[in-house]
Amino acid sequence: MSLYSSDCGNVTVTPQLYVSACIEDCGTFGECRLLRSYSYLYAACVCKAGWSGWGCTDDVTAQSYGRQLTAVLLLTLSNLLFLPPIVIAVRRRYVTEASVYLFTMFFSTFYHACDQPGLTVMCIMDYDTLQYCDFLGSVCSIWVTVLCMARVRDTFKHMLFMLGTLLIAMSMQLDRRGLWNMLGPILCAVLAMVTSWVTIYPWGPPG
Repeated sequence: MSLYSSDCGNVTVTPQLYVSACIEDCGTFGECRLLRSYSYLYAACVCKAGWSGWGCTDDVTAQSYGRQLTAVLLLTLSNLLFLPPIVIAVRRRYVTEASVYLFTMFFSTFYHACDQPGLTVMCIMDYDTLQYCDFLGSVCSIWVTVLCMARVRDTFKHMLFMLGTLLIAMSMQLDRRGLWNMLGPILCAVLAMVTSWVTIYPWGPPG
């Protein structure tokens, strides 16, 4: 009998495989995305805030927390410039216009706070909802401002406000980043303004 021989009997081996699209799911400073190049599909890490590498672990060019915080504060606090138009609109009893400006200021602030890379991120609701409301409010702000400058009758003006907002909302849902989402309402509003001025002031716009 051999010293090293033994009766092992039946042994069951259960292999387990784990496949990950990205290295450690790209860590804290990256996002694993499925990309397409021609007919090829592949997964890769998209790094944020200056981080790099296969798994977004290289911090050679990474932005400091202070720099990230400064960038997000400058971007979000710039929306406070909406306050003067809101105050002027309220004082002149343009309540509808002031409401649109307030809506735009609110969602633009929190959309940009949610759209930041790295650690300085604050999302009060779903990112897609914030983006949609920001884009919608921006175009509607232009729409109501130019129509207000047209000096049309209040009944007709508010009808155009509502009709234009519904059409803009539909257009945003179809293609949020389309050129005509911004260009179409601007051209229509400018046309209404010019038509109103020519009708009311045949010798030119009011001084």
